[in-house]
Amino acid sequence: MPCFISPDGISDLDDNLYAPGNKYSSTDRDNANGVLFSFPVERGPKFSSFWDKYHAKFPNQTEVGHYGTLFADCYLALARGILKVAGAQGADVVTKRSYAAGTSLKDFLEPFDGVSGRVEFDSSGDRIAEMNMYNIYNGKANAVYTFPLGATTLTATSTPVKFYSGSSTPPSDRPAYLIAYVTYTSVGGIVVAAVNGLLILLVIATTLYLFRERNHASVKQMSWPFLVQISVGVVMTLGTIFLWIGVPTKFTCNLQSWLFGLSLEITLSAVAAKAFRIWKVFDNKALLRLRNLSNARLFAGCGAIVGVQALIQLIWTLLAPLEPQIVASPSSIAYKCASKDATIDTVFRTISIVYNTLLLAAVLFLAYKTRRAFSQYRESKFIAYTTQNIFLCGIIVTPLLYVPTDSWALGAFYVRTCIIMYSCVFSFGALVGRIALVPFLAHRKAAETGVRMVFEGMSSTDGTSSAEQMVGKPTTLQGKYPVKIANKLFETWKLHRLTLFALEGFLGLSRLTTSTEQGKLFKLRAVTFDPDPATPLCLELRADSTSYLVQFSTDEDKQTWIRALPLQRLLARRRAILLAPPARCHPAPAITASQLMSQTSRLLGHTEHEMTLSAIAPGAAVGVGGGGPASAAVPPVMSPGTTPAGMGASAGGPNGPGQATGHPSAGQWGKIGDIVPSLK
Repeated sequence: MPCFISPDGISDLDDNLYAPGNKYSSTDRDNANGVLFSFPVERGPKFSSFWDKYHAKFPNQTEVGHYGTLFADCYLALARGILKVAGAQGADVVTKRSYAAGTSLKDFLEPFDGVSGRVEFDSSGDRIAEMNMYNIYNGKANAVYTFPLGATTLTATSTPVKFYSGSSTPPSDRPAYLIAYVTYTSVGGIVVAAVNGLLILLVIATTLYLFRERNHASVKQMSWPFLVQISVGVVMTLGTIFLWIGVPTKFTCNLQSWLFGLSLEITLSAVAAKAFRIWKVFDNKALLRLRNLSNARLFAGCGAIVGVQALIQLIWTLLAPLEPQIVASPSSIAYKCASKDATIDTVFRTISIVYNTLLLAAVLFLAYKTRRAFSQYRESKFIAYTTQNIFLCGIIVTPLLYVPTDSWALGAFYVRTCIIMYSCVFSFGALVGRIALVPFLAHRKAAETGVRMVFEGMSSTDGTSSAEQMVGKPTTLQGKYPVKIANKLFETWKLHRLTLFALEGFLGLSRLTTSTEQGKLFKLRAVTFDPDPATPLCLELRADSTSYLVQFSTDEDKQTWIRALPLQRLLARRRAILLAPPARCHPAPAITASQLMSQTSRLLGHTEHEMTLSAIAPGAAVGVGGGGPASAAVPPVMSPGTTPAGMGASAGGPNGPGQATGHPSAGQWGKIGDIVPSLK
């Protein structure tokens, strides 16, 4: 429908809205409040005499309607023009309309003082009139501004203007845009900045705590310098979020690209360096090669990884630098960082993503290769969880780098921010935070005598027992303990029976329930163990690529098993070698207990002394009697990096037989025949 935008359509709006019997509602009249329109001044010095004549002719009229005086002056201008041309060229010329060549409006129009005021014309014949600005409010049109002839600005009258709200303060001349980006003064910006700042402070505080506890065994084993490098990478990633807040500049656009790209390499290269060293240590057949695994060499490798990303970023910045761009829609305004050369920008963005994906795959490969390292060094499952987490977060964030988000820029910001924060918290917690918990919990539990565990369907002490000999079988050691699989994330503690069959060369682990007992038997020579894992009062057994954590109620009970297991593994392995048939169709040579003792002593690296071994009983250990060299530790037959406590050998001096530190009294010692009577 037609819409009047000139004064013609609204100059009598106030009269129409409030006329008797009108069709307009109160809402319509309310919507007219605050309307401003301009209109020529209708009353000049001669209006008074004009009104007297008009009122005498039309006594029922109380006022002259709009345009009345303007029409009067229009007729006066027309009459004055005809008289002017007739006076100049003759009346016949006018009646015959045979004007002289070159006749124009200048020959027709002339200024004069009319009813509406001074009447003047421009070169085009349009009137130059004094104007008033009227304001409609509550059904009345009041002149609030004047625009005199020759003026360049409005002059306010004594009547103030009222806008729709009733205020005289001018409203915005356009609808307010939705600010589709986060600022430091907005609620979202304040919350994001506060949470991000707290996370950075938490990372820094945890790193400082690890520095204080850097001599703790768990921190040493996890390579303190590389923990710091991971923390630096996480702080850099979180710092990138601050650059996403507010109006970007060319500097901040490129800085956030650099920070985010390099921070990921710094973090992943540190994880790769740690895993690479553990892999080489545990999978290395020539110890001389370990000299290449120093911190300096590994840091150089990290620098090379970061350097490749820095080179990509440098070329990217030189060829297609990022610049801030306004993203405006009919209802919102936002900013984004984009390059003028979209093709080059996409190419280098893709190269960077591919490079980081390859690095992530390499870290995952190293995690797989170190999955069998002992617990104080093994990080494979945490590295795997971290890489999986980063990969899944990348699946969500990466499309935002390619798909236009102009229509939901604010939502894209919050999605990207939350994903990055989550990824940083998860990665730092899995790679660094959990390590800080070990000395922290150790200090808290220093005064405690035991550790309580909650089992399924029973109390923390139901059914447990310490190591004891099985009745009628002095070579068998058993006990009931809470056990859980260490290399499964959501595994719980369950009650098991742990049995050492010394004579048979097996270690049994069976699950105890209310009605059944089922489990596994492992060959002793295939079992390795870690005497000091991260969990307090625990022993870690490893067999068939599975780690089992065994929880003891006292340290004395734990030491009993630590002293028993290495010796029986050694004897089982040596016995398997000695009893193996040397050739087909030839009977196996008989072997006596003394021969086994001699072979065992040579395996342990000692001279031929009287070799006494403990019977399988609580507190059993290894010792060498008689005169001989000074005490020496027995080399463990285990995976590299483990140090079984309580296993040692001692040689007596001139004053008599020696005794290993922490070993039981001599009354508990017996000859090897007590353990393997069938070999006599």
